[in-house]
Amino acid sequence: GLLALGREVLLSGSVVRHTLGREGDLRAGFGAMSAAAVETGREAQLEVVGSLVAGNRAMGVVGFGGDLAIRDTVIRDTEARLSDGFGGRGVEVQCRTDLEVCGVASVAHSLVVSNRDAGMFVSGAELRVTDSVIRNQLPAVAGSGGSGVVAGCDLDVGRCAALLVERCLVASNLTSGIRGEGDLTITDSLVRDTGPQPDGAPGHGIHAACDPAAPCGRLDVQRTVVARNHGAGVSAVGVATTLTGLWIHDTHAATSADGSDFGHGVMATCPAWAVPCGTLTVSLSHIASSVTAGIATEGVPGSVSTSLVEGVQSRPADAAFGYGLQLARGDVAAVTFLVDRCVVRDAELAGVFFAGVEGILAGSNITQTPFPVVLDAAADAQL
Repeated sequence: GLLALGREVLLSGSVVRHTLGREGDLRAGFGAMSAAAVETGREAQLEVVGSLVAGNRAMGVVGFGGDLAIRDTVIRDTEARLSDGFGGRGVEVQCRTDLEVCGVASVAHSLVVSNRDAGMFVSGAELRVTDSVIRNQLPAVAGSGGSGVVAGCDLDVGRCAALLVERCLVASNLTSGIRGEGDLTITDSLVRDTGPQPDGAPGHGIHAACDPAAPCGRLDVQRTVVARNHGAGVSAVGVATTLTGLWIHDTHAATSADGSDFGHGVMATCPAWAVPCGTLTVSLSHIASSVTAGIATEGVPGSVSTSLVEGVQSRPADAAFGYGLQLARGDVAAVTFLVDRCVVRDAELAGVFFAGVEGILAGSNITQTPFPVVLDAAADAQL
């Protein structure tokens, strides 16, 4: 539709739709693209304002080593390429690896809806999303995907994404509302109703993970509501995670890769290749109506303070679990976890379960549960 190649371009008050790729040589069709120029090395700047970008085939708006600013715009109904099912993302921001150039992108006051694979995707670059709605993405042609916002690492340039989501609604997507590798910051937002895949695989609200081939990033979530997601409200794999002022509620059960069902409010795990993993810090938060555990950790040190965890059900299939906090050492040599000034209530099996960790329970109130505190043989707790 529109290509800004090493130039500054403003697209305002326009409609860009139904751009098709060249199927013969697998050239994708782009609604609008900002790309750094090989000949001059100049970085492009594309600004899209008050426009509709709809029904393009492969990508909606793309930053390819160039800067991108989108505001007051609707990006919808992007479709995959017919020949091989490639693409379908509403917004894509990538580094131009041949020039080792990564642009900066921003999306503000915009609607990104009903695209394929992902509403927005950023790899190695910086993306700031503010005051926007990202909802109802569809799976890729292959049947997977459908996330709202995805961030990843570009190993060719040795950079992971930096993603900021602020004052946004991320709703009714699949797989993950927001997921990524790199540095993720989410503030003052609502992430809700992420659906599972057709095979029942989880649909996490927020999911952050390390890339095994890159340094681990971080996840920082503040003053955000995470509601009615599947598998986990917030999931962290290896990354340092800080959750402050969250309301995580009504997390539904989903089926994991090993066939077990879980619906944790918060889940943090430490894979062997990421040891030592970042800490989990939860404060000033309310976690309600989870399945199997309100907060579940494995191999992750950290703390939960001045928070309320309530209403945890056992697993429906076999009535197992049902812990307010399930804190496990896993395969890590030693893990310390602090529970400080918390209220844990109405957990179907136990309030706090220390499994092999060095646990510290201070100034907390655990009520309305058969077993307030459970320790396995390997745990060492200060109560």
